[in-house]
Amino acid sequence: LISAGDYIKFKSVDREEYDRIKQQVEQGNFQLKKQDRNG
Repeated sequence: LISAGDYIKFKSVDREEYDRIKQQVEQGNFQLKKQDRNG
């Protein structure tokens, strides 16, 4: 999942987006957005 040296960025979400993400998690189809960082 995460390792030492990884960067983690959090972002604010409104209630509508929170509810959408929660529903996706409960259905088992939420995908975390990941981005490789070079440099």
